[in-house]
Amino acid sequence: MNNEPILCVGGVGGSGTRVIAMILASLGLNIGNNLNEALDNLTFTLLFKRQEILNLSNKEFNYLASIFEKSFTKNNFTNNEKESIQSLAILDRLMHPKKWLIKIANNIINKYDYFEKWDDKAISVSQLRNNFINKNIIGNKLPIKLEGWGWKEPNTVILLDKFYKLYPNMKYIHLIRNGLDMAFSENQNQLKLWGPYYLKESDFSNIHYASLKFWCLINKKVIDIGKKMGPTKFLLINFDKLCLKPKKYLKKICRFLNISKKVIPNLIPLIDPPSGSIGKFRKYDITIFDTEDLNYVKKLGFDIK
Repeated sequence: MNNEPILCVGGVGGSGTRVIAMILASLGLNIGNNLNEALDNLTFTLLFKRQEILNLSNKEFNYLASIFEKSFTKNNFTNNEKESIQSLAILDRLMHPKKWLIKIANNIINKYDYFEKWDDKAISVSQLRNNFINKNIIGNKLPIKLEGWGWKEPNTVILLDKFYKLYPNMKYIHLIRNGLDMAFSENQNQLKLWGPYYLKESDFSNIHYASLKFWCLINKKVIDIGKKMGPTKFLLINFDKLCLKPKKYLKKICRFLNISKKVIPNLIPLIDPPSGSIGKFRKYDITIFDTEDLNYVKKLGFDIK
């Protein structure tokens, strides 16, 4: 399994990662069998989306990664692995209720093909993938199939260095949106979960101020890792520009995936620009932010006026 191609997607929460996951799933990449409507891998959620993960030893992290890797195969979990999965479901967590986590743990252990819709009407992941391919969303079945496995989970940004150390041949696609728009977004889940580990307590006197500071810090961290990974393994995508010029940025994605550009017309319909959220920061007072943070937003190619 280690020799198969690995491809993952992350970004600060709300960066448009779902679009890339839809593209990868449509191209046939195995993105897991336990997903929510945002196409987040819920096995990742159970194993890694918790504050304690930052304090684990490499050995402990690698053990969880081996369970995660096994979730993409048809191989059954050992009794010890099942016990580990079940024990993680009953931990107290900031964002996920135990009842829901126990349900997810059961799905993982039994290898259920599960897609959790927000209206609680579950369909299978294979059905979801067929929806992309067959129901006029991307037209006819695409003439290629991505080999290997991978996942989409925004919180991958927190653990990218650990995953890259474990899987040095992995590929990673990082999505960014204008940090000012994201500072005024209702989606501040990453900030609430990880912010206390990265920011000063005084930064939280204003949630928007803290959000932009977190955005800057995390993107700097990930882009630095990306420089070590190199351009064949790390791809930075500006989601705002992807929405404005989908053909141009889909070409970049195709080059990164080493696939034919002939699939681009089929993929364009998957890109659905968010209504009213691009440039929303102009409705607010941005003088609350540090000049250094505003300059970093500009450095990454975004408007700040």
